[in-house]
Amino acid sequence: MRNVVRRRRADGITELRPIDERLERPGWYLGAFTVLLFACALFVSTAIPPTLLAAVIAAALSGELCMTCRDLLDHRRPPAQIVVLARARAR
Repeated sequence: MRNVVRRRRADGITELRPIDERLERPGWYLGAFTVLLFACALFVSTAIPPTLLAAVIAAALSGELCMTCRDLLDHRRPPAQIVVLARARAR
């Protein structure tokens, strides 16, 4: 139960929802492209050395590798279902 959020609606029903809020591919590509473009501009202007540019590119590639692994693991184990519990009786 630690991977779910319990929320009580106005009508008295308790909802259980997965906590998982992830960065999806379009947002990841936008962020990675922005960082790479900025790093390349700094490299061209000689503000950063080539080793730092290589580290930024390696970080972007490792991030893509992590996103791919996460997608493969999601196919193996689907996310938790949303369960709506009935209203509890008052005692």
